[in-house]
Amino acid sequence: MAPAVWQLVISFHHVLLDGWSVRSLFREAARCYEAYCQAHEPSLEPVRPFEDYIAWLSMQDFGKAEAF
Repeated sequence: MAPAVWQLVISFHHVLLDGWSVRSLFREAARCYEAYCQAHEPSLEPVRPFEDYIAWLSMQDFGKAEAF
């Protein structure tokens, strides 16, 4: 490859990232890289805290889920 050509290789186990996560990761990485190239701070969308998911999970009826 030429000196000015770069390749990005990303490898991960499917336990760490799924289809939704990979898309989010690449979107954020692209925004960060674009901001870096323009010497700006990246502006990323706010994300919901993991604790919101845990709260939602704790409100689920596991008996109904198991019966289903």
